[in-house]
This record gives sequence, structure tokens and C-alpha cells, in this order.
Amino acid sequence: MYSTKIYPLTNREHFLLKMLNWANRFDIFSYTNNCGYASPLGFRNLLAVGAEQEWLPKDFNEVKQLLLLHPDWTFAHFNFEFGEPAMDKQELTGFPRAVLFQPIHLLELVEHGVIIHKSAKADDELIAEIEATVIETFPPSRVGVIHPAITEHEYLLALEQILKHIRRGDCYEMNFCQAFTADVMAHPVQLYLKLIEVSPNPFSAFYRYKRNYCLCASPERYLKKSGMQLSSQPIKGTTPRGQTPEEDVVQHDMLVNSEKDKMENVMVVDLVRNDLNRVCVAGSVTVPELFAVKSFPGVHQMESTITGLLRPEFSAVDAIAATFPMGSMTGAPKHRVLEITRAFEAQQRGLFSGTIGYFTPEQDFDFNVVIRSIFYDVSASKASFLAGGGITHKSIPEKEFEESILKTRAIRKIFSE
Repeated sequence: MYSTKIYPLTNREHFLLKMLNWANRFDIFSYTNNCGYASPLGFRNLLAVGAEQEWLPKDFNEVKQLLLLHPDWTFAHFNFEFGEPAMDKQELTGFPRAVLFQPIHLLELVEHGVIIHKSAKADDELIAEIEATVIETFPPSRVGVIHPAITEHEYLLALEQILKHIRRGDCYEMNFCQAFTADVMAHPVQLYLKLIEVSPNPFSAFYRYKRNYCLCASPERYLKKSGMQLSSQPIKGTTPRGQTPEEDVVQHDMLVNSEKDKMENVMVVDLVRNDLNRVCVAGSVTVPELFAVKSFPGVHQMESTITGLLRPEFSAVDAIAATFPMGSMTGAPKHRVLEITRAFEAQQRGLFSGTIGYFTPEQDFDFNVVIRSIFYDVSASKASFLAGGGITHKSIPEKEFEESILKTRAIRKIFSE
């Protein structure tokens, strides 16, 4: 049985700092963080530490079998290319294509304290160990020159070729990504806390697998299962916040009325509906929220919600397999878009635009879209980050380039401080 006892905290932020420094002693942990957007608006604030069991599955069939044989809290990531044939392009994020692990310790930060759901230690002993953790202090982060994987000219040439595919009907909308790298000397915990201070988002994650870290400030849910209900909340359409209240209203309204962003958004909604209909009860897939503009500290974004009821003959993993990779990071039709993506993107995406999340013992789950993220190899002192944007026939290459740079603003800001 899992504990539900709440241990009160006198200083939640200080405990979080100690907790993350304690977790960083282990070579695997996953912290899913809603940054104050309480569930169901965001993740549950769960910290899974250490691996009681760990697997590197090759495809979703193997994932399904593992969860059937080992029903328990299971934390996971799936790279964008998971289940696809090997590629000869560089993979910058450093993570295996997929990892599943069942933690030694599982804690949850709640409004009034912390719950220890699972631990190899007595609860009081674990709390005392975390409280006794010495917070590591390091000099301020040192960051070298940020290098794009492709030049602006190469980006614009690629978009012109993609637009030719769209105009002749090969696809209707696709997501195109570019990558950046830099030499970085930083403490991962400090860097993550700085990232979510600048960009606190409901599907944030701090994830370590051996020498590699993912510091994620995602605003987007890929897919959630609660009972038999599935829900997906793709984001398409982004504009910066205004510098004044008046300018902010103008920026908000510009996104509300943007025909290009609505077109991009509805195409993704149709794609997600099509994916969900493969595993959902006939007639149950609906769109309770369309073109909702939501405001985050740095940007306004257009989000839609699609829900459906999972058919009883399908499992939780079947739902993920039917919808992965997610519509907001691919395009329509998905299979053709993935071919075009492989042709024109300079690198594999790896964990970027993949997903991080968790399965409960009851086979519910919640997974994000890994965007607005830093990938940090602590041994090599190298960081990478990627940014993407949706391309339609109305796209203007120069504007798309500007939007992709906008999406890296929070990351660039923490590197420059």
C-alpha cells in the first residue's frame, strides 16, 4: 500500500531546493512539476528517485508487456524517434530512445506538505535525510557562444522547400525544428530552478539519466488518461507578451484573431481527433475547447482540448502508441510529414518533442510535450536546445524563423544572466 500521510512543511521552497539536491545524488530521477498550475491543469508534483527496476524498451509492444508484468508507479520518457529505424543524423540530447523505471523513492509535493508514496527507508528517516542535505553552491553559470545547427539562410531555404511540398498537396501542415548548442559550466539544479523562475509552466520536468539532464519548462500536455478518459491539449500559435498592459492586450487579441494560427491549430485538432478515434469509443471524441488563448509569463499561446473514451479492449500504452509522436510536433498527414521531417531537419530531435511523464499503478498516465527545454551533458559541459514552429501554406519563412527564436527566449535569458 502507498502512504497518503502528509508531512507539513514550514518552508516549501527551501524543502524543494534540498529535495532536488538530494535527488541529484542518484543517477536517475524524474521530477514532474506543475509550477503552481494544480492538477488537472498541470502535472502532479512527483519526484521519482533511483531505479528499483529499469528498462530500455525498443517499441511500444515491449512497453505494454513490461507494464502488464510489473504494474506499479512507472516513470518514462520516449524520444521523438522511438520505434523508428535508426538514423545517421546527429542526436544532440543524449538520451536513449526510451527509458522506463520504477523508483526506489516516490514523493509528492502537495499544497500543505509532502507525501512519501514509496521509499526504501522509513518515512521519518527519509524526511530527515532530505532535510540534512547540504545545498551545493557553485559559481554562476558560464556559457560560451550559442551555435545554431543551421544558419538563418539554410533555415529559410529549407522552409521554401517545405512550402513547395505543402503547395503541391504532399502535406497541409508540419512542424519544423532547428537546434542550438553551447559550452556550459553550470549546476543542473540551479539551472533548472532559474529556468522555471523565468518560465514557470504546468508541464515542467527535471529529469536525469546518468550524465544527461533534461531541464524542461513545457506548457503543453501531450496526453492524459484518467479512468477511461483520454485528453490531449495541443498548442499551436504563439505571440510574445506585451511590455505594457495595453500592449499585452493588443498582442493577446492579435493571436485571438490570427487566421494563420487558427488554421494551424485546427489542423492539429483534426489530426489528434483522427488519432484518438483509432482507440476511442465511436462518437466519444469531442473538442470541448477550441482556440483558447492562454497566457504564460513570456508568451500568449493558443490551445485546444480534445477528449475521448478509451475502448475497453485497448490499454494505456495502446493509446500512446496510436497518437505518438504527438500531432503538435508533427503535422498532417502524419506519416508523410515524418518523411519530410527526416529529409529537411539537420539532426535527430531525440528527447526534444518527445515526452516525459508517468504511469500510475492503475494504468492512468500523464505525459507532456518536451519543448522549451535545455539538454545538458554534465560530463562534457555541453548544452543543446531546439525550437520548432508549425508551417502552413500561409507561413512566411522570415516570420517562422522569428517565432522559433522567440520560443527560445526564456532559455537564452537564463544563459545570459
